[in-house]
Amino acid sequence: MKNFTVEVGPEQPNGGRIRRSVLSPEGLCRIPHKNVHTLYDVLQHSSKKYGDRKAFGYRSTEKMVEEEKEVTKFINGVETKEKKVWKYFQLSSYKYLSYNEVARQAHEIGAGFSYLGLKEKAKVEIFSPTNMHWLLTAHSLFTQNMTIVTAYETLGEDGLLHSMNETEVEAIFTTAELLPTVAKVADKCPSLKLIVYSGDAKDEALQKVRSGKV
Repeated sequence: MKNFTVEVGPEQPNGGRIRRSVLSPEGLCRIPHKNVHTLYDVLQHSSKKYGDRKAFGYRSTEKMVEEEKEVTKFINGVETKEKKVWKYFQLSSYKYLSYNEVARQAHEIGAGFSYLGLKEKAKVEIFSPTNMHWLLTAHSLFTQNMTIVTAYETLGEDGLLHSMNETEVEAIFTTAELLPTVAKVADKCPSLKLIVYSGDAKDEALQKVRSGKV
C-alpha cells in the first residue's frame, strides 16, 4: 500500500511525530506544481498536460416551463393562500470544452476586455451564478493580470452596489437575468466603465443601461 505521508521531526510531548505529505516533507507546499506559480499558470499547465481531454461540461436551456401552483402561508397566524409561478428548465444533454478550447477562449475573452479599455490590475466584478461563463470570465481576466471581485447573485441591489463601490470596480460581468439588477445601480458606482453580460437580455434592461453613464 502506497504511503501518502511521512513522519518528520521529534516526538511531540502530547502525541507522536508530525506527519507531512510525501510530496513536501520538509515544509508546507507553497505551490501546487513546480510550473504553477500564479492563477494564470493553472489553466496553462492544465492545457499543456491534458490538451483535448474534457475540461468543462455544461448543458444549455432548451425550454423553460412555467407552472402556477397555490401555496399556503401563515401570516400573523392567519392562513393565507396565494398563487405562485414555479419555473422548470428543460436542459440539453452535456456538451464539453477541452482544456485547449478553454485556454483559447480565455485568451480571446481577456483580449476583448483589454480592447474595450481595461488595463492591467483593473478590478472586474463577476455577478453571476457559478457556471462555465463564470469560470471562463475569471480565467480570461487572469490572462490580463486583472483582479476579479465576486458577488453572490442573491445579494440584491444594496449588497451589489456596496461591493462595487467598496472595491472600485471598472467593469462587471453578469447574466441577462441579473442585468436588471445591475442596471438599477450602475449609475451609483462612479468607477464603473463597462458592463458585459451573457445570454439574451430584455430590451427594458438594455435601455436602462444604455440611458445611463456606462
